[in-house]
Amino acid sequence: MYHIMLIITDGDIHDVRASVDLLVELSGYPVSIIVIGVGDSKFKTLEYLDSDEKMLKDSKNIEAKRDILQFVPFNDCKQTDEFGEVVLNGEALAEAVLKEVPD
Repeated sequence: MYHIMLIITDGDIHDVRASVDLLVELSGYPVSIIVIGVGDSKFKTLEYLDSDEKMLKDSKNIEAKRDILQFVPFNDCKQTDEFGEVVLNGEALAEAVLKEVPD
């Protein structure tokens, strides 16, 4: 059994250390967390927690076994149609959301 948690948020995470500790702990389990950020927040912490550049380490200096969090800024999945209207690019959203979910 594999679990996927989807979180849609309009703000960033404030308790970074607790979040990192939990993500490192969960990294050994069959779980993925997908976070979609909506709105104009900077989402710097969520980008950090995505850990594409470097694996997270918890407060005990234990490194995550794998990257289990995928952060997707919703605004990155919008495009302008032929009438100049801003619309959702559903294909881009689906690709970005599922990018790090294991086969």
